[in-house]
Amino acid sequence: MKAELKAALAEPIEVREPSIAVSPEELMVRLFMARHAHAARTPLSPTEPITLDTEVTLDAMALIDQRPVPLSVLRGQQILLTQPGVEPLAAALLGRKVGDEVRFIAPLPDTFPLARWREGPVQQVAWVRQAVNLQWPKEDDAQFLRALGLGADLKDTFKVLAQSAAQEHALQSMVLLGEDIALLLATRLKLVADERAIDAVLSAAWAHTDGAALLGLQQSHAVLQASRLSWRHEPQLRSLAQRQHLTREVIGQLAQDNALSVKELGSVVEQVVAPHAVGHSALSGRTASSLLNLANAAAWTEAMRQVTRLPCVRFLA
Repeated sequence: MKAELKAALAEPIEVREPSIAVSPEELMVRLFMARHAHAARTPLSPTEPITLDTEVTLDAMALIDQRPVPLSVLRGQQILLTQPGVEPLAAALLGRKVGDEVRFIAPLPDTFPLARWREGPVQQVAWVRQAVNLQWPKEDDAQFLRALGLGADLKDTFKVLAQSAAQEHALQSMVLLGEDIALLLATRLKLVADERAIDAVLSAAWAHTDGAALLGLQQSHAVLQASRLSWRHEPQLRSLAQRQHLTREVIGQLAQDNALSVKELGSVVEQVVAPHAVGHSALSGRTASSLLNLANAAAWTEAMRQVTRLPCVRFLA
């Protein structure tokens, strides 16, 4: 093991076990999502107007000076017009029909990930690709509960939903903790993410998100270039890219110097990906891409698990 890495791992890292809590409100949201997934859908005819009971599938983006706002480009996004935060969009869509384009000026929702873009109105454009009316199953409907396979009655269903939510929160907390530990090691190793490295991370992320969506929307080369530059100059995205680059650098060093078990990483990836690959003798491009995403996610999660179990990590009571 390199002397620098050995020294970085010699000093204890004290962390606290993340507290896991599942609120009743979250359980209600999860039950709502399950009901939504099992709702009967009746497509609207080309002449039927959109109402508040309609679920629309749309492509959309927000624009500033005709440049797409980073992370605002959506393809095939399903929206319930009664869900919180979409009131301006709902108002613009009411009475419209499948195939319509709508433009309106409104703030981005409070849930938009880039905080500074929520501060004021932006131009938003949406294209309605599909629309359906929903027939929702009742919360305590026996057939619906059987279809969920989560319990014989609503009480059992909430119990299973709570267990599932707690497991997800624990996994997410473990990954974030592993990343924080890796970043502390990056500081001890005096690693620095130069601007070119950050640009490379952002370019790759853009190509898989807004870039791919804009290509699907057949936007011009000028729009694509403007979007790519917006990503490159977005402070919050650059900060996230720096975090990702430094974390990956540390993971690479730990794996190279056998502080992490590469064999275990490979085993976890195989366990996650293999069941999804069954029956795909000739993988399509989309299927292969999905399996690659699964493999990357499984490897990253396992790497973070191993980081939280490094001998230098001390969990405080």
